[in-house]
Amino acid sequence: MEPSHERTTQALQEALVEGLMRIIERPDDTEAAREADQTVRALDTHLTTGPPPT
Repeated sequence: MEPSHERTTQALQEALVEGLMRIIERPDDTEAAREADQTVRALDTHLTTGPPPT
């Protein structure tokens, strides 16, 4: 994996963990859920369109 791709993947994974932690802390917060959903979608797109793993 390219170094820049790896850094982006790691940043998205960390953002996802933070988003999920917010949902656990505030399960009725629809904005937190929406943001976590966007992060999941961004990570999925990134992993699907990025360079193949080596």
